[in-house]
Amino acid sequence: MKIDSEEFALAQECKREGDRGVAALLLQAARRRAQNRSLVERLMRDKGGAEGLELSNVPEGGTKEPAFVAILPEPDGSGKSRLVSFRENGFHGHQVFKTAEAALEEAVRDGYRWPVQVLDQLALQPLFLKGQRFVELVYAYNTGQLDAVAFHAAVDELERVYGLKEAA
Repeated sequence: MKIDSEEFALAQECKREGDRGVAALLLQAARRRAQNRSLVERLMRDKGGAEGLELSNVPEGGTKEPAFVAILPEPDGSGKSRLVSFRENGFHGHQVFKTAEAALEEAVRDGYRWPVQVLDQLALQPLFLKGQRFVELVYAYNTGQLDAVAFHAAVDELERVYGLKEAA
């Protein structure tokens, strides 16, 4: 990993001034950025670009419950890319970036490092469907399409139909 010469010079200056801890932190951060850049380049090369990539924040076989992201084209036709966050219980949000590579850089920086292919499978699961429907209800409430009474009635109906306690 090659560390930027300006970062290295700053770390050396901190070390000379007696701030060994700050120097170590600067070098550690620079090393992490270089590792992230290397991973982004490898993923882009291996997958033929960033668009369509799905990544997990937990390696296969890990013990922690994974979260996922997918890099998709922005649906408005602007040429931008969308970094979509999701779990087993549905979508949790998105961010928009000028390029798919910028979205991938953000995903890697946030700890999403392991390629997966799970969205198509999860999207068919009842827990994911319930979570997606819940997000739609929240949107309808936030935009005034549902009042509080109708929103709570619809959430109760979700519980009745799906009978799953983990979603949303």
